[in-house]
Amino acid sequence: MASKKISAETILASPDAQNRPGLILGLMEGRAFWEAGAYFATYPLQRFLPQGDGHPVMVLPGFGSGDPATILLRTTLKKLGYQTYSWKAGLNMGNRPGLFKHLHNRIDTIIQKNGRKLSLVGWSLGGIMSRKLAFQNPEAIRSVITLGSPFYGADDSTNISALLSVTAKIRRRAVRKEPAPFKPWLNEPAIPVPFSSLYSRTDGVVTWKTCLEPDYPLRENIHVPSSHMAFGFNPLSLYVIADRLAQRDGAFTPFSPGPLLDLLLR
Repeated sequence: MASKKISAETILASPDAQNRPGLILGLMEGRAFWEAGAYFATYPLQRFLPQGDGHPVMVLPGFGSGDPATILLRTTLKKLGYQTYSWKAGLNMGNRPGLFKHLHNRIDTIIQKNGRKLSLVGWSLGGIMSRKLAFQNPEAIRSVITLGSPFYGADDSTNISALLSVTAKIRRRAVRKEPAPFKPWLNEPAIPVPFSSLYSRTDGVVTWKTCLEPDYPLRENIHVPSSHMAFGFNPLSLYVIADRLAQRDGAFTPFSPGPLLDLLLR
């Protein structure tokens, strides 16, 4: 979890808060294959995860990916009893005309079908978008969980932005600036719904410090030792997601792992 001695605001203000993950962390993203293996190895144990109450959950993918990338996460949530939904907006290449109108319409459709507010689980850029949706329509959103989402990152604070810059140079085109994905779209001090930001200090794509939310009510930061590419199926990440989604509607208690799980999440 976030440091108990140093506030998120202090960490975000540190001189290296915007530094991209180094080469070693980038190479460590290859462990996502092992984390996928851990998902399937522990699949029979998922029945012991905190069970859901059947409310709808929509999952938003990260930058450059689409609904296929969230299949394992949605499969687990469905197994736990949730009504799960994909975002049905193709590849997530950032904000584009009509995208948020589509997402709000989809949210309205899901609510009408289920008669209940829905939770949003967003991976990386999908988490930034989920957070924005909650601010725009808090009456429809039950909770938001984000996975490695760099809310407070500058345009060049991720390895994805670095890769795009190199690609643009190779193609002899002007380096384009990424729109909203890596900028703090929303800095309001009071998010209107329970909000949990999962981050990893060994994230090889985004710098973990930019994923931290300031210490305000209804917000929490939870450390999960996961690669960025495996946030949606890392077994520890799935436990935390299941625990957060299992909270009663309208209730919020900060995540509190037991002694053993606390050791695993460090």
